[in-house]
Amino acid sequence: MEMNSDKALKHDRSVMFAKRPKVLIVGAGIGGLTLGMLLHKANIPFEIYERAAVVKPLVGADGAYSAVRQGLYDKLKKAGRLPPADALPLPFNSVCLVGQTRPLTAEEFPDIWVTFTTAQNTVVFDIVQSLTNETSKENDAFKNSEWGPEAALPMCQQVKDFPIVSGGDKKLTLGDLFAWTSWDQVSKVMLEEKVFKTWYDCRTVLIGDACHKFSPSGGVGATHAMHDAIVLANRINGLPFHPIAEEIVTMFKEYQEERIDWVIKGFESSKVFKSMAGQHQKRPDS
Repeated sequence: MEMNSDKALKHDRSVMFAKRPKVLIVGAGIGGLTLGMLLHKANIPFEIYERAAVVKPLVGADGAYSAVRQGLYDKLKKAGRLPPADALPLPFNSVCLVGQTRPLTAEEFPDIWVTFTTAQNTVVFDIVQSLTNETSKENDAFKNSEWGPEAALPMCQQVKDFPIVSGGDKKLTLGDLFAWTSWDQVSKVMLEEKVFKTWYDCRTVLIGDACHKFSPSGGVGATHAMHDAIVLANRINGLPFHPIAEEIVTMFKEYQEERIDWVIKGFESSKVFKSMAGQHQKRPDS
């Protein structure tokens, strides 16, 4: 086919079929799914890729170990364009055990109808362990990709005798919750804290835990991931048809500029809540 050389070398939208950019979303966490939902409403084509073969009611927030970010940072590091702070390992000072029981009756857990309730009448629990320099080293080998009972069981054994409030006369402990919980509904996750400086490059952009990881004590991690998705979806929707690379990079830059101040405030407030909630309690037999 013979091409008109004058038009072939020019990015002329007037002679191109009107087409929205296609978005590839890696990770079906709350941020990725929110972004997909918003793109769907805007009639922007997208695909979502997720490594987990089965969707569980409990998921570990492993976006901090995003393969996309690691690949992006490797490329930037080789090119000498990665800020030194982004090349440092993720810092963490606590681990968390999360789980969800089977549906409970009011006889088993009287407060099931009042507090701690899900739509299925289950109890969702989390136990946070603050780490010292020594215990932090002991957990260095643990990776979020190693979820499962073999990672969670030692921590369950360590805290099983701690009392819980159930609303009834019977004295219950965390061990009772564990007994009501299937092992595939328990995860052990690392609690890292970091706001990365680099959120995008060329046609790749990061959202959620992949670019900012909060302590869960502040309860804002999921909220910020959804806000990222909203801002990014709006920015993508504002792109012209057939955007060129410079327009995409400018859009990513505007997305980060709109979000960064809110992210830093959320990060700082989460650290305050962590210090308030991280006080140690003595075991009942000590």
